[in-house]
Amino acid sequence: MIWFSLKPFSGLLLILLPVFFFLVLTTAWAKPNKIVLAYSAHWLDEIYPPEAYNYQGMTHITRSFLEVDADGHLPVPEGYFNQALSEKAKKNGVKLLASIGGASAGEKNWLSMAKNPQYQKRFFNELEKLIQDNHYDGVDIDWETMPQTDEDAKAFLSFMKALRARFPKWILTTAVMAGDKWAKFLNWQDLSQSVDYIGLMTYDFSGDWSEYAYHHANLYSDPSSKAEEGISADETVHRLETKYGVKPGKLLLGVPFYGKNFLVANWNDPLPKEGKKLTGMRYSEALQAVKDGEYTEMWDEKAQAPYLKKKNGLGMVTYETPRSLALKCKYVVDQKLSGIIIWVLGSDLVGNRTPLLDQVALSFGSRARAIPPSAMAQMEAAYLVEAKKEWDELSGLRDKLTKAGKKEEALAAEPNRLPDLTPAKATEMKKLIRHLEELQSFLNDATRKTRTAKRALGLDPNQ
Repeated sequence: MIWFSLKPFSGLLLILLPVFFFLVLTTAWAKPNKIVLAYSAHWLDEIYPPEAYNYQGMTHITRSFLEVDADGHLPVPEGYFNQALSEKAKKNGVKLLASIGGASAGEKNWLSMAKNPQYQKRFFNELEKLIQDNHYDGVDIDWETMPQTDEDAKAFLSFMKALRARFPKWILTTAVMAGDKWAKFLNWQDLSQSVDYIGLMTYDFSGDWSEYAYHHANLYSDPSSKAEEGISADETVHRLETKYGVKPGKLLLGVPFYGKNFLVANWNDPLPKEGKKLTGMRYSEALQAVKDGEYTEMWDEKAQAPYLKKKNGLGMVTYETPRSLALKCKYVVDQKLSGIIIWVLGSDLVGNRTPLLDQVALSFGSRARAIPPSAMAQMEAAYLVEAKKEWDELSGLRDKLTKAGKKEEALAAEPNRLPDLTPAKATEMKKLIRHLEELQSFLNDATRKTRTAKRALGLDPNQ
């Protein structure tokens, strides 16, 4: 019921309504005011399909990975090019890049291709066809590990120059390991001129190769830590700018959406010489560990980094939270960097939300977004398969532990009740969200138990 007449205001409404709708639309659909380049792993499409992405929270999506053969051939993994991804990226004004390389590729094939003119020509020809046929906007070069000799660095830089010369209108980026052990071999001015942006892998500062346990993506250095060279995101950026003359506008700060659980009691503890030193940890798994009372949330004021500490036993978790990401996004703005890179989309799934991606979007003036029901239904189907698979595996490990006479370990490996495997209806939103959360919680618990059981049996917990 209308309690007053709108007629006297009709003229004013005609003037103000277009302004009102303009403000609503531009506010609701604002793009980030910095570059947000997020890696999309094709092997995660089932549990986090491209239909689920918050396209408004990103400016670039980098599809991972194509791996070059030694002779320059560029094979395409099944499912790499995704029609839904292409359509939604184009509709939302997000640039699509093909990422080539990755940690599993190694430098052997890169060097073989880059040093042989015929192989490089084949690579460029195949790359051009793939980019044009699939309507992508450019390429990201993820040459890992980075060159560690003058000769290899020369091959890398020569290749990057040739890539830019061949494709002058493409968006070209490169992801680099910027520790000084790699940085000192590069001509950073040449590299800067060959690419639009340099993505700094300011994560994995610590790992199973380290002597001591420490944060793996801390913003600032702590002089009292035993981390290699006091390394941090800030130290990396500062060194590239002051020592190598890289302009801040070329740099994208790397942020990880995954965590690591070191099997130690405290930071700076030496890592075990033998056996397993750490395990991976998803963001939702970290939240679950706190909720279950197994770990305590902590904050390192000097490093400006969050972590979890296990209440009983060994466990120190280094990971990102919305608080730490808000600080890093502010750092990007304050230091006049061009933006960030994210590894990897989907690692921060919690129910029908992606809290870490949401924080990045909000920090750069865009918006958070819940996953749409149609995508949630796809995710639920994948989780149902994974839940049954994980339950069966854990049951098998429990039986092996029992046969081996390890009663306590077998008891710890007892699977929780298998969740309801009946799909929820896409129209029953609340039920669908609860079911996703239940499945994620079950998988987090089962994953931790599976790792522990495998260690007790002398197996690799990451197999």
